[in-house]
Order: sequence, then C-alpha cells, then structure tokens
Amino acid sequence: MKQEQAYKIRLSEDLHSELHANGIEHDTEDDQLRVTLYFDVERAAKHFELTPQHNLVFRNNRKPQVITDEENPFHVDSMLNSVAVKIRTNDFPFTRYLIDKILETKSTYVRLDEFFDILDAQKEKMEQLEPRRQQLQQEKEAELEKEKAEQEEKQQREQAARRAHNEKTKKQREEMEEYIDTFLENHASNRLRKCVGKGYNCRKATIQEMVKYYLGDEWVLDYNEQVDVKDRSCPSEAAIDKHIELEQANIPFMKDIVVKWLPNGFDQLDDVDHFTEEGSEAIEAKYLGEWVYLPSDSFDDYPRLTDDDIYRYAAGRMDIELGADGWTGADLKVEDNVLHILGDVEKLDGYTNAEIRQYIDEAIRLFREFEREDEENKYMD
Repeated sequence: MKQEQAYKIRLSEDLHSELHANGIEHDTEDDQLRVTLYFDVERAAKHFELTPQHNLVFRNNRKPQVITDEENPFHVDSMLNSVAVKIRTNDFPFTRYLIDKILETKSTYVRLDEFFDILDAQKEKMEQLEPRRQQLQQEKEAELEKEKAEQEEKQQREQAARRAHNEKTKKQREEMEEYIDTFLENHASNRLRKCVGKGYNCRKATIQEMVKYYLGDEWVLDYNEQVDVKDRSCPSEAAIDKHIELEQANIPFMKDIVVKWLPNGFDQLDDVDHFTEEGSEAIEAKYLGEWVYLPSDSFDDYPRLTDDDIYRYAAGRMDIELGADGWTGADLKVEDNVLHILGDVEKLDGYTNAEIRQYIDEAIRLFREFEREDEENKYMD
C-alpha cells in the first residue's frame, strides 16, 4: 500500500535561494516549504507509528535512529546503583535528508524508498549487535555487584576500625583522666587541689604542674600552640640521642617525639621564663594531649661550653649589651657583675652544659635578690 503525506520544512533564506537557483518549483505556507512524502505503508510501519489515515507520526522520543560509531558501537551509562550498556545512536537527520533529495531530484515530491533502505540496514545492524550488548550488560552488572560488595566490605572494615579506634581513644582518655586525678590527689599544689575541688577550670595549670613534676623544670608547655616550629633536618647527635632516650623511657601519655627547630625560641610564650637563643633545636612531644618542648640547652653537651661561651651566656642573661663588634670573652670577664657572680669558672669543670646554665641562672637570681635587699637596706638606713 502506497501513501502520500503532506509535510512541511522551515524555509530558511539559504534554502529558498537554493530552490530558485536550481529552478525547483515549490509552494510555501507561513515561511515553510510544502513537501509531499511518498512511501510504502508496510515498510514505514517498521520504523514509525502511523495515524488512522496511515500518515507517519514524527515524535521526539520515537525518531529514527542510526549507529554513530560502528567500530566502537557501545557506551556505558553508569547510575548510582545501576548500569546500562547502550548502542551509540543519534537521531536520523530527516530534514537534511529531505533537503538533499529535493535538490538532487529538483522536486518537492520525495520518495522515501532509499530512506527506508537506510533504516532497514541500521535496524539489522542493531539486531546483530544486540547479543553482544546483552553480554556486555551482564558483565557490567556483575562488575557493579562486585564493586558494591567490595565497597560494603570496605565500609564494614572502616566502621569496625572506627569503632575500635573510638573505643581505644575512649579507654586512653579514661586512663589519662585517672592518671591526672591521681596526680591531683597525691602531688598537686594546695592551690590547684582547692581550685579543682571547687570546680574551676584548671586544665592548663594542672598540665603545667604535671610537666614539672613528671618531666622536669626544663620542659616547656605550649598549651595554646603558639611556638613557631619548623622541621629539623639531620639533628645534632645530642638531640637524636635524647630523642632515642625519651622513646625508650616509655613515659606515660607521651607520644609523637621528634626533634624540631625553633626559629624564635619561646618568645611567643609570655608565661615562660626560659632563655633560649633564637634558632635552636628542641625535642617536641605530645604529653597528656598537649605540646611540650625540651630546649636544646637541656641536652646539648656537644661540644662543651667554652669559658667564653659561659661568660657570653651570663652576659645575655643579665641583659649586658654587646658592643657593635661583639665582645670577646676577655672583655666580658672584666665586667664586675659577671665576675662577681661567676668568679672562677674553672670550678664548673665536669658540669654538663645544662648544669652550667642552671648554675648561672641560679647565681644571677641570687645576685639580683641580693641587690634588691641591698637597695632596701639603703632606704632603711
């Protein structure tokens, strides 16, 4: 059964010019070119829906399809929990086909036999590809199921690890709080015990006292993480020895021990009365969840301080200003205050560097106390 059907194409200026240039008779209606389609109804029914009058129905979701890449005809659409293997197709460019046929035949009466030949060939190719598409679909679904199973297993492992970590962290936190409570009960200062007993927040003061009690006066607490810290490349032998010593000591609730470089010493800590030269090593560690530092003057005995070093250290601690060109050890020795405090430094032979510095700090403290008392006695006289 043959059928004729009226069809319209938007008449652009270029198309209109081509029609006249090729002498093609044509009718227009509202800026549209009127075309007559001639086709076999039985062939058309394989590719189109038909009206009761046997006209072709052109729907956007039912346009004829052609394979776009015959060498690589499949593509995979992956959704959240599904996958679909599809044949790569595009809408058949029907309007372009009609225009080419009109210009080729020089007539707006277009037979669709060749058009259906193309669609029949495309449909046959798609049918040939279908078994392979179904096979790929099964393979992709199997891969997806495997991935989902692996993901679920991974999530279960991660959840178990998180639970174990949380339980371990909780246990460690409980043990640490018990450790702190034991200190407060047996070793804390009266002031600290009273404040904690009344419910005051004394966390920092508690850690400070514990650092001094368990680690020693030379350790510095950086409660608010104010100290500037840089990585230390190839630490000194004294620093690495101290690092190893602290690791082997297994100090309760101390971890992350490492040698660091402090470019500004402890200048940022207003509550720390500790003299440290700018640009020095220090041992960094987490203690009771807070950062603590062991300055290099507490472990650096390589090499031992020379006499000049000792006098220079004492001068620095006493705020004695160096000259523009720097002072030599001999210059410093004639400073009355330094001589008065240190006397003969030979008596420090055998002391470690830390012990020497401690001796100097204590001597200076006593000297300044003596000066204050002397000044007070003058007013009393």
